[in-house]
Amino acid sequence: MTFSARDLHFAYAGRPVLRGVDIDPLPRGAVTALIGPNAAGKSTLFRCAAGLIRTPPGTLFLHGEDVTRIGRTRRSRVVCFMSQHFSSNAALTVFEVVLLARRHLRGWQTGRAELARVESLLALVGIEHLAEAYIGELSGGQQQLVSLCQSLAREPKLFLLDEPTSALDLRHQLELMEITRTMTANRNVVTVIALHDLNLAARFADHLLLMQDGRIAAAGAPESLLTSDVLGDVYGVDIETARTPSGTLLACGRLAPAARSHA
Repeated sequence: MTFSARDLHFAYAGRPVLRGVDIDPLPRGAVTALIGPNAAGKSTLFRCAAGLIRTPPGTLFLHGEDVTRIGRTRRSRVVCFMSQHFSSNAALTVFEVVLLARRHLRGWQTGRAELARVESLLALVGIEHLAEAYIGELSGGQQQLVSLCQSLAREPKLFLLDEPTSALDLRHQLELMEITRTMTANRNVVTVIALHDLNLAARFADHLLLMQDGRIAAAGAPESLLTSDVLGDVYGVDIETARTPSGTLLACGRLAPAARSHA
């Protein structure tokens, strides 16, 4: 199963947001980080791929099949979109909302195996202690972890995670990214994660897509893209890269002299 896009356009009320997005097939078992400035079109691209926004035929493909021609029910099974804005019934507990995600996949009969699966997912993400807590009682970071659990409870072919680390502390950011990378490899699925943190992208992604003004400006392996001039041009900063003693690639941005003079 691969994911690709071809000349995808979209506009809100006549205002262009996606201006011909082209994505070469992204392979299974690999994590792709979608990076780029605010308002580049990353969330809109995800919403199009998830079917939340209607797109023209012949623009989005899963393993060569036109996603826009897949029925809504099947599409919700093969594509999992984790929004950066968590929404759920505040009257439900954490265990219940994750169980509902499993029921969406397996049907409405719940046996011991399904209950055990939910328990194992909560433990994997490290929130088993929140199982009986109500969603409305949780912090933003805790809600993001519950949202990850919901995503893991399903078994799609394509995972789209929109800023999944935005409300998390450093430890939980690293844990979430590690879980996602391991899950992607073990399930042999396609995973695309929208990130603002270039160092998380450098550390955990196999492939980068750089988005600017509704288009893919560049694509490639983390080392080649993070050290290219195009990255600094897109963000409007100077990018410096280095490696830690353990070999981890780091990217540091600083304002160019012209930008500082206007501050």
